[in-house]
Amino acid sequence: MQALADELLAYGDPWYTAAFNGDDVRALALTDGTICDIIGTLDGDGDGTSGEGSEDDPGGGFDVAGVSEATKDYTLRRKDEVAAGNGGNWAASAGTTADDSEYIVEERPTADYTPATLGWHINPPQDVVTLTFNLDMSDVETSTEGVFVAGGGTFGDPGENPMSDADGDDIWTFSIDLPANTSTDYTYLNGNCADWSCKENIGGQECAVAPYNDRHIDLGAQDVTVNACFAVCGDGTCDELEPPTTYTANFAIDMNGTGYPDAGYSSVVINGSWNGWAGNGVVLSDDDGDGIHTGSLGGLADGTTLEYVVSVTGETDGWSGWGVTFNAPIGGDCWNGNYDYANYIFTVAGADVELAHVAGACFLFTWLMLMEMAGTAMC
Repeated sequence: MQALADELLAYGDPWYTAAFNGDDVRALALTDGTICDIIGTLDGDGDGTSGEGSEDDPGGGFDVAGVSEATKDYTLRRKDEVAAGNGGNWAASAGTTADDSEYIVEERPTADYTPATLGWHINPPQDVVTLTFNLDMSDVETSTEGVFVAGGGTFGDPGENPMSDADGDDIWTFSIDLPANTSTDYTYLNGNCADWSCKENIGGQECAVAPYNDRHIDLGAQDVTVNACFAVCGDGTCDELEPPTTYTANFAIDMNGTGYPDAGYSSVVINGSWNGWAGNGVVLSDDDGDGIHTGSLGGLADGTTLEYVVSVTGETDGWSGWGVTFNAPIGGDCWNGNYDYANYIFTVAGADVELAHVAGACFLFTWLMLMEMAGTAMC
């Protein structure tokens, strides 16, 4: 085809569209000359020899679906069921009737008429709106990794949608075009944490939605701008919103007698519902070496109900946070009532929550205490 062309136009030199008056052949081809799709043929008389001048001239245009010179002064619409090009076989795709042609021949556009299908194939065009987030980070220490929007099935995984702060005022912005009437959950992340551990915690606030304590938005047909403060519900900047009174859950997990932590699982962690059960939710420590590992989860609003488990992690499981897990005992007063997922559960009731217990039990009854009692009983 290239050998028979009068001129080869490079992309953007000086344009990337070529004029077409109906009797010219146009093809979509790879750089090696392989034809993916073609309109028209260089062998107009069908004798097997192309480019014979007037003998192969189609006249005013090429016939399509039984319509004479349909490539001139008509609109050709590919049928919905056609999912691939014709590979250079124009005769097969043009057809001779409305039934065997790949095309539907419609009226051409004029100043007074635009075909309803012009510009799309299979799916009609959708109305699109622009959603803009302006997130105020001034109430927290902003991560050096930046700030992100994620979640809800629309915004993907952590790190996929970075926000920007071009003027350095710590109000971070992100815009995206979405189909009108989209409904989606979303959340903000202070940092690029693959395990979701750096997402905002709005559990217990009015804008938090199940199951991951994300935010939610319902779009209409107009562009929308959302102004927010990290970890605070409401529309506005941080100085315009009243942060909720929050409380802290303090964990004291007795690992004595469990066999953990050990060389392969050297860290004790709390994983829970506040961040979508991401691993390494709260990393505990045992500074005095007494086997009781402690740590805290702050920023919990009054009325927040959370579930959690105790896990050990380390080199053996690649520090996933889920090496070996200790669930709540079924039937215990710390049990969530779920036989399939026996998690610990607690509710914030206007005060900090103290969660002290043996891993896998509801009570705090250390092995040291047990030994002391046993020794006393033997005296």
